[in-house]
Amino acid sequence: MIRGGLDEVGWGALAGPVITVVALLDDSAIPLLPPGVKDSKKTTESQRGSMYPMLCQLCVDIGVGHAWPWELDQYGPGTGLQLSYKRALEDLSVAKPDILYVDGSSAVKGWKGEQVVEPKADNKYKQVSIASIVAKYLRDTMMIDYARSRRRLSLPDYGWEQNKGYGTQDHIDAIQAHGVLIDANDSTPTHSGYIHRLSYTKKLRKDAAR
Repeated sequence: MIRGGLDEVGWGALAGPVITVVALLDDSAIPLLPPGVKDSKKTTESQRGSMYPMLCQLCVDIGVGHAWPWELDQYGPGTGLQLSYKRALEDLSVAKPDILYVDGSSAVKGWKGEQVVEPKADNKYKQVSIASIVAKYLRDTMMIDYARSRRRLSLPDYGWEQNKGYGTQDHIDAIQAHGVLIDANDSTPTHSGYIHRLSYTKKLRKDAAR
């Protein structure tokens, strides 16, 4: 049986996308998993980096879906989350899961197959643990790339290499000092210049304007 695990990363961040990953794993591959496959929040950045290639090899398929900051602002977080779910499932090219385990409390709308939705599913199902680790690795890598590209251009530093876009004090201080990073004229499909979420930073921007 091919079981799928679905998890997202970035829901509470002030910058960057929400990334959802669906990891498909055959039952026979579970004994081959490296030690330490668990909720990504219980792993270090180094551990995730070392496990990532092996997990990709062991999975039957991995689907990745993004909800970009401009979409979270335009459609709202809940709709944006479902959009990332949908895209992750559509990204699967090898197989579809016989059953889908979903971390959290939101069922995947539009999924016709069997699904089990549980908070902390990443602690219970290895498929969800893999999805959590892969999603965290991909999103962290993206935020580090954003930070390095801004440094090369001598633009304001928001500390994304460390905070990964979350609302740490250094990130809040940088937003209040430099404003948010929004390029309204960016016409690329992902609106790659639109990195901060206006809806999530509204209070910070109001405080900075006072």
